[in-house]
Order: sequence, then structure tokens, then C-alpha cells
Amino acid sequence: MRYVQWMALAICASVVSSCAAWVPSDPPPEALAAPCPAPVALPDRALSQAEVTILWRGDRDALTDCGARLDLLAQWALAR
Repeated sequence: MRYVQWMALAICASVVSSCAAWVPSDPPPEALAAPCPAPVALPDRALSQAEVTILWRGDRDALTDCGARLDLLAQWALAR
């Protein structure tokens, strides 16, 4: 039983040490690493249909841009 415990500890230590040893050579481009914008803050009042459409469109555009940027970030990371 003691042998199994030591083996489990050795496996965990090797996994942890191998993860800690990996350091990316250079950070991603700042434009790709920027956080995605938060959703549009809604005013505390009733909105017209036109206002809802404009605010919704702004959120959708931001979400699309963020998704494209995250895709480019993933491609950058995979190319490393």
C-alpha cells in the first residue's frame, strides 16, 4: 500500500513540475489579449423599439468582434 502512495505522489509531482516548466516564449499581441467589452448598460427606464434595436446591435457587434479576436488568439497559441 505504501508503494502505491509513493507512486501516486511521484506521478502527481512529475505532472505538476512539467506544467510549471512550460513558459510561453513571448506574450500574445496586446490587441488579441484585450478583454472583451461588457454588455451595454441598459438605462433604468422603458426603452423604445429603436433604442432596443440599437443597443442589441451594439452588443451583437461587440460579441462578434470578440469571438473573431479569440479565434485569432487561439490560432496564435496553436502556432507556437
